[in-house]
Amino acid sequence: AVVSTQSTGRITATISSLASKLLPDPEWTAQGLLMDRSGTADLRLSERLLATMIGYTSTEFKQLKPVSATNASIKSFLRNGLEACQRDLVYKTGMFTVQLNTVNKHLSQFEVTDFQKIDQMQENELKEYVKSKVS
Repeated sequence: AVVSTQSTGRITATISSLASKLLPDPEWTAQGLLMDRSGTADLRLSERLLATMIGYTSTEFKQLKPVSATNASIKSFLRNGLEACQRDLVYKTGMFTVQLNTVNKHLSQFEVTDFQKIDQMQENELKEYVKSKVS
């Protein structure tokens, strides 16, 4: 995937795999491999994107985590959000907004901040292309 050094850009691509664990400190972060027909880029997935997918922010997670030890419904809520996000991230295909990473310097210099769905036919074609390259 071609990522320029401009401050913000958009890429139609697929997350081919996660390259790190999903971590809530200091905010949600994970490293992913974004792939399109031109190549692969290692990118940080932002708090904004991950919180939207998980259903709660890292701050909310940190507040609810201690409560989950004694409250089964909170524990289930937290687990379901994390599991759904991890499932949805693999082969997520669409238009990704990418910018320079200003938060976690030890990760990729670029981060994905937003996601938009694309045409279903275009999505299926790109997913199949990526799956054929990573298998």
